[in-house]
Amino acid sequence: MTCNTLVAIPALNEVAGLSTLGEAIATVRTNSVGDDRFDVLVVDDGSSDGTASIALRCGWSVVRHDATKGYGASLWAAFKYAARLDYRHVITMDADGQHPIDVLPDFLRLRNTADIVSGSRYLPRSVRMHEPLAPHVNQYMTSIVNTMLGLSITDVGCGMKSILVSITDGWRCAERGYLFPLEFWVNCSATNCTIVEIPIPMIYLDRTKTLERKFGSIDCLINEGVFVILRTLLGSDISYTSDYGATMALAGSSFAFSRATIGTLLALLAEGEKKGIAVSLASKNVAQLSRRIALAQ
Repeated sequence: MTCNTLVAIPALNEVAGLSTLGEAIATVRTNSVGDDRFDVLVVDDGSSDGTASIALRCGWSVVRHDATKGYGASLWAAFKYAARLDYRHVITMDADGQHPIDVLPDFLRLRNTADIVSGSRYLPRSVRMHEPLAPHVNQYMTSIVNTMLGLSITDVGCGMKSILVSITDGWRCAERGYLFPLEFWVNCSATNCTIVEIPIPMIYLDRTKTLERKFGSIDCLINEGVFVILRTLLGSDISYTSDYGATMALAGSSFAFSRATIGTLLALLAEGEKKGIAVSLASKNVAQLSRRIALAQ
């Protein structure tokens, strides 16, 4: 290790994206001096298009997965790599152009101001260059996260962050897929991390790459999102597909949430349905959790 900061890029079949990033990152590295210098790691998540070769050609380090393990698994691999090589900070960014390289110096400059410096596409100074197909979903999920965890973030889903590597020691890492950010924020809340948000542009070059598209419906996304938060809070390794009800029962018996918190969450879900967000499944399961808590108390 020659620097104390690592820029980590999870990538799956991102030859085109990394080719574009290569020159831009080289320019930032050339202009970075002293403590602002950084190394680059690409976590190749089982690509078949030569992603790792492009990264090596750029002079970056590479961690390869023999098969695709998921977005969350790739980021955990980056955290472990950073900890093993004694990096102090890891800055995560995507390879597909959603995170413009010209904001990287802001993360380098501010990384010592908090445990987590997280990008937000919803701050007043955030420039909206593109909109997702369903722009309300991220803000709705952000409201649910803030309600359940007592946070006050504005963008639950942004993947560009600076993270103090030492705080990840002991974090739970059960979520290997695209709902990793929800588990991330539970870990942050559980370890009382200091959090600062900074504006980054909203860029969606491929508007089909949204969470509601990956999960098939907004209802499934919200329901599984609530499940991931509960599972992480409770320290359970149970999977969503194996038994959602068992996790809800465990949550009710452990008093993980007060009735007031559950009531607020139910109100959020009801408000979402009024706005046309199909979250009936999530509402039903959270209502069941509320009844379990009421009976247990």
